[in-house]
Amino acid sequence: ITTQVRSRCAFCGLVLLILVAVCVVRTEAYAVRRSTNRASQTICGANAACGWHLYQPFDRQFVEYFPSPCTCPEGTDCIADRDDVSISCWVYSCKRPAEAETK
Repeated sequence: ITTQVRSRCAFCGLVLLILVAVCVVRTEAYAVRRSTNRASQTICGANAACGWHLYQPFDRQFVEYFPSPCTCPEGTDCIADRDDVSISCWVYSCKRPAEAETK
């Protein structure tokens, strides 16, 4: 098997892993559903990721950003929080802009 085929297999596996993680975020344990007059909106919980930025494991080139189905609470933004090398992606969390600057 060539290196290119291995890289593609690894990439597909990572995409699958991220999609499973997105499904977990949708559970009530990680998100709060709030209703407004217009529509129902899912707010990200304190431990929920609001997005993932996938990169190639070898050269760390960014591939694609996967937003979470939930949205950040008012007064916070979805900001890169930590590099999870086990799944080759940056994990984004809801943070106040001032919190992000101190990291």
